[in-house]
Parts: sequence; structure tokens; C-alpha cells
Amino acid sequence: MKFFKNPCNLYFTLWCIYLLQGTLYESGSIISQTLLMLILLISLKDAYIVNKLEKLPAYFKGLNALVFLFTIYWLVLIMTDGFTYINKVGNETSSFNYLRTLYYSLLPIYSCYLYTRNGNLNANNYKKWVAAFVLVAIAEYVRMQREMIETYMNAGSDQSEFTNNIGYMIMLLTPCAFIYNKNTKIQILVYGICLLFVVLSMKRGAMLISFVALLIFLNDKFKMISKQKKTIFFTIIAIIFILLYGLIEEMLTTSAYFQERLEETMEGNSSGRDEIYSELLHHFVYETNVFQMFLGIGAEGTLKINKYMAHNDWLEILTNQGIVGIFLYIYYWLTFRYTCLNKKYSMEARFALKYLMVILFLRTMFSMSIMDMNIYSSSMLGYALADGFKRDFE
Repeated sequence: MKFFKNPCNLYFTLWCIYLLQGTLYESGSIISQTLLMLILLISLKDAYIVNKLEKLPAYFKGLNALVFLFTIYWLVLIMTDGFTYINKVGNETSSFNYLRTLYYSLLPIYSCYLYTRNGNLNANNYKKWVAAFVLVAIAEYVRMQREMIETYMNAGSDQSEFTNNIGYMIMLLTPCAFIYNKNTKIQILVYGICLLFVVLSMKRGAMLISFVALLIFLNDKFKMISKQKKTIFFTIIAIIFILLYGLIEEMLTTSAYFQERLEETMEGNSSGRDEIYSELLHHFVYETNVFQMFLGIGAEGTLKINKYMAHNDWLEILTNQGIVGIFLYIYYWLTFRYTCLNKKYSMEARFALKYLMVILFLRTMFSMSIMDMNIYSSSMLGYALADGFKRDFE
């Protein structure tokens, strides 16, 4: 009970149990629904408390604008379409899915910022939770692999290799390695484990972003460590690169599916994104009136004109919230960048914020980013925004 008196421990525990659905208990069961409801209620309460605080980082101006905008569009969806709407393929879909996805992605940032600012989330307990997050992420990966194998077997296929969408979720775990800034070996170990599962997921976007982010991570880490530790640092990095190179070479030799994915990338195969982008752009240019161009066609608009979401934040927002939404989204990224450059933050906090901004921004180009964050990235974002690193040094 003493453990759960810390609201951060309770919050992270609920998240871990929720993410383990399909492993500990059935996915989509009353257990997962109850857990998510509790998580969202706590997050809403924390968001309200944060917005009553003084001296908030500029980032929250942009975040508040997006949360407000998307919430208003959800209310309009409820008023116009009711509690369910018909998507492009004729299926009836709950209107609450939109709000759940929005709050699931964005509200934990408020909670993690609040817990860090109040001292409930500090370096000591965060390190333990990051270790738990790694185990949960691996369990998610294994569960997804198992479910996909069963799906293919039920369809009469013996295919054992496929793209695991958990790759993006594990990629969002890499920022958590920053919490081990005082222990380079553990920090690189955590980062290496994440990279390993990103590669195994065969998710091309996640791999691309991860390797770009790796260069940023190495550059920043090199600036932070002392001269005495640089040799050890380079040795560990060299070993990891050799192991990753060996893994990729082995997969190129033995995995026909990995070879196919690589060939598709070289040929510019976008997995159907070109068709989605063309249809959404054609609809925006030729099938919308002036009012819809400025304000969009409403929440879940992409699913009403295409059977898939845009797989691109900018097109998703342009379709649903129009030019007004795009301007607010640009404003969000400007406040993010301004916060990253704020020299009142410790060097560690600025590095973490910059790293997060890069991976989240890159993902907007060919996936869903702002509406698909998770507790892994949100925890580090909230921690860095409240500069828990500075307290660690104090």
C-alpha cells in the first residue's frame, strides 16, 4: 500500500497491466476497458491540475491547443453523427474511438509532468519503471508475433515472418534510455535492446527513424561524457554496431521476407500510402468547399472517404480539421522547438526533448504520430519538461 501511495506508481502500474492485455488476460475484455477508463480519468484530472499551475513550459500552449481542437471536433462528431458513424467500407464505428485515441496519446504527458514536478517521479523510481517498460514492450512484441502466426495458420498459410507493428511502440521506448545518463553501460544496453526489437519488427519507418535518432543520441552522448569514459563509450558502441550488423546480415541471408522488405524500400514501395495520399489530396482540392478547406470535414473524416487513416499527420489533420488545424499543428511544433532551446533546462533535459521532437516529428511524415504516442515516450517527455534531470543532479 505504501508503494501505491505514490500516484505515479499507481499510474504506471495501471498502464503496464493495460498494455499486457492479450498476455495476462484477454484483449478488449472488461478488465482492459476498466483499466483504460481509470487511466483516462486520472489523466484528465492531472491535466486540469497542470493547467492551474504557474510557469508552465511553452510546450503546453501548443499541446493545450491541440487537445482543445480535437476535443471540440469530437463533440461535433457526436452532435452530427451520434454515438456511432458509418466509415468508408460501411462498418458502424463508435464515435468514442476518436476521443479515446486522442486522450490515450496526449493526456499522459500532463500526468508525467505533474508527477515529476511534485517529486513523485524521480530518477530512482523512473529507472525501475523503465526496466519494467522494457519487459512489457518485449511481452507486447511476443504477443503480437503469436497472434499474427495464429492468424496466418487459421488462414491456411505457413508464413512465419511478417511486419510487427509493435516496432513503432518500441521505438518510442528509446528516449527512456536517457534516464540512465549516469550509467553509460546500462543506458546503451537499454537503447540496444530497443533497437534489436525495432529491427526484428521489420517495420521500415520505425527502423529509419531509429537509426536517424541513433546518430543524434550518439552525438549528444559524446558531448555529455567525460574524456576518461569516451574510450569505453566507443568500445561499447562498436560492439553494438558489430552485433547489429551481424544480425542484419544474417537476416538478409536467411529471411526472404526481410529481403523483400528491403527491395520494396529501394524501389520506393510505400505500402499503399501513395494511393491513400492521392485520394485524400484529390478530395481536399476538388471535393471540398471553402468552409471545409478551412475547417476540414470533421473528426474521423479520413475514414469516411478512405478505408484507412492517412498514415501522415499533416494529411490527417488537413482532411479532418482543415487549414486551421494545420496552423495549430505548426504552432504545436514551434512551441516544442522553443521549449527544446530553452537554456533554463539542464543539458540532459534539452537533449531528451530534442531527441523526442525529432523522432515524433519524423513519424508525422509517414505514420500517425500525435495520435499514436504511448506511455513510454510520454513519461520521458513529461519528465524532461519538468526537468527531473536537474533534480537528479541536485
